[in-house]
This record gives sequence, C-alpha cells and structure tokens, in this order.
Amino acid sequence: MDNIINPKKLNLHKALQIGYTRDEAKQKKRLKRFGYRLVPDLTTREHLVAINPTNNKLLYISNGTNFGNSNDLQNDIVGAFGAQRDSKRMKEEKNALLKAKQTLKPSDVTLVSHSLGSQYTNYIASPEDRVIQANPFYTAGAKSRKNVENYRTSNDLVSTFAPKENTTIVKTNKISPISTHNIDSFKNVPIYI
Repeated sequence: MDNIINPKKLNLHKALQIGYTRDEAKQKKRLKRFGYRLVPDLTTREHLVAINPTNNKLLYISNGTNFGNSNDLQNDIVGAFGAQRDSKRMKEEKNALLKAKQTLKPSDVTLVSHSLGSQYTNYIASPEDRVIQANPFYTAGAKSRKNVENYRTSNDLVSTFAPKENTTIVKTNKISPISTHNIDSFKNVPIYI
C-alpha cells in the first residue's frame, strides 16, 4: 500500500476532472496526489467514490450526462420539467452513497457534482454532508438545500434556473453557452473540497 505524504489541496475543477476520467489507473494516480484512494467497487462511469484514509473523508463525485446512457438522456429531457427522483440513475447514486457510508464509515462526506449530477447530489445528500455543485442543472423554481453550494458560470444556459440561494456566479470570458458549461470554466477558480 502506497503512503500518501503531504497531499495537495483538491479544488473543484480537479475533482470534476478526476470524476470524468475513464481510466481507473489514472483516477487512482490523480486521487493519490490529493490524499484519496479510489473505491473501485462503488465507482461507475456516472459517479466516483474515494476515501481519504488520513482524515477518513469520503469524496463522492457525480458526473453530468453520460450520452451513452439512455436513462441519462431521458432524465435530461424529463428533468427540464422536474427532476426525476425515481429514475434508475437516482436510485443507483443513492445506493452507492449509502453503501459507501455504511462500509467506509466516514467522519466527513463531500459530494461534488456537475450539471445533471447536481440533481442527484441535491437529493441524495444527508443534511450534514457538504455538497458542491458546478453549473447545476435545475428546473425553474427548484430549491437548493442549505448544505449545498452552487457555482455557476456566467452565460451558462444549463444552470440558468439554479436557485438564487447558495449560488455564486463565477465570471468567465467565454461567450458560448457550450464552452461556459464545460468544467474547464472552473480551472482557475479557488473552490476547495
């Protein structure tokens, strides 16, 4: 087992990058830099589970739409009119987080999400969990829970209906609604996990 010495501080952009990485070896290597270990049996293409063995902190990352997942595409369409709390992915996300909490017994839990993943983390997190969302995909009138921190980039269309409460607008010089939704819009933003 490798020792982790003096890990770097993990920021929102790096966490999302690791979540979207499709190579398990790369995920492990990148997580190690920040003091975390991947939990492969609880990690899927849609979400990642990691634990920091030093402080027993659980990191749960929920990605945006997986265009290869028909359930996600359906959730995008239906989700525009209201989050699907009973969708297959919602159940999978909830079960993975619950299992991670039960088996790892973390002292602290942080959920990080992007876009569609934010609909899930908003609902599956416990009130004592910290939830950080990047360009969250919400429907008009949706409410954010008190423990949720929303960050949306200016000009992002997907997060247009992000709740006003707990939301910080991140200025970007990008004009295209597609490029502003990309996680790289948070690259130099000091939001730490």
